[in-house]
Amino acid sequence: MLKTAYPGQQQVPKIVKVEPMLKRLHISRLLMLIGAGLWFLSIAGDFIGSLVDKNSHFPGSFLPFYGIFFFVYLVFMLFYFTRIVKFWERLERRRQMAAGGDQKLLAPEQPRPDANTLPLPTVLGQSSPVTSDFSQPMTFVQRPNWKIFLVIFGVVFLTIIIFAVVFIIFSPTLFPPLPHHRALPSVFVFIAAAVFLVLMLLYCGILFGVMYFKARQQLTVTETGLIMLGFRKVHSVSWQEAKLFAIDGIFGARRYPHPSIFELSSANAIVRWSWLRRSNLRVLFIAQPILSEEDYNRQMQSLLSLIAARTGLPLYDLRDKPRP
Repeated sequence: MLKTAYPGQQQVPKIVKVEPMLKRLHISRLLMLIGAGLWFLSIAGDFIGSLVDKNSHFPGSFLPFYGIFFFVYLVFMLFYFTRIVKFWERLERRRQMAAGGDQKLLAPEQPRPDANTLPLPTVLGQSSPVTSDFSQPMTFVQRPNWKIFLVIFGVVFLTIIIFAVVFIIFSPTLFPPLPHHRALPSVFVFIAAAVFLVLMLLYCGILFGVMYFKARQQLTVTETGLIMLGFRKVHSVSWQEAKLFAIDGIFGARRYPHPSIFELSSANAIVRWSWLRRSNLRVLFIAQPILSEEDYNRQMQSLLSLIAARTGLPLYDLRDKPRP
């Protein structure tokens, strides 16, 4: 049997599919380190060139600021990425232990199994009317929460503008040329600020697209299992193949009390969905249901009961426990 293990941890048998996010995070961290190395080499090359060529445009006083900024950024990103990787490694370890039947990870509150609590097929996230007539297919409607979108992108855009303005205003003070070095052309400052703005706006556009897609994801409940329409493929888990029914944690929200991320997993697939709550300072939900809060919560609870009945699996709680 395949096993998963991380440094300093005991091997755990691989029962359900390993979380793909872990591989992506490891690749991202490696690429970040490679980029940091290339960035450092370019700074060193420019500095050495400025010492050899006194007519070089490279301002000697630029190096301390650039080096400090680079060092702080690198330390922050490594710390942040390490925290994220450790979070997903803890979650992955608990996933495999729960799939193996670890009773210590059982959720305190178990859904009451009820195979007839929802009509089938049921679609979560499709824009169609929702009725109280249980003889008709029911639909959970999910749409982007534009208020949260505006808050997130408003803060990001304001930060970008402030950084660009500060760079333009204070660059002559931050980067005065050293003796025997030619000063950089004044247009360099505006070109650098423009490139920074373009790159940041491109990043915001990509982030907006990803968030919008996440907010419009659609989960379908059928007679045979769950189907999630992903970005490039369809993820599905049948009732018979399901080996894990669990509450997943949210990075950075250890003290958030409400279970919000659920998964049903087999040896070959993972289907994960959200129980949308009210956003607060700990957790921001980029999507919102069209139903009233009471009806939505009742129907989401019915979904858990249906899964418990169809799979025969208990619900596990894989979240990090709050520190005392």
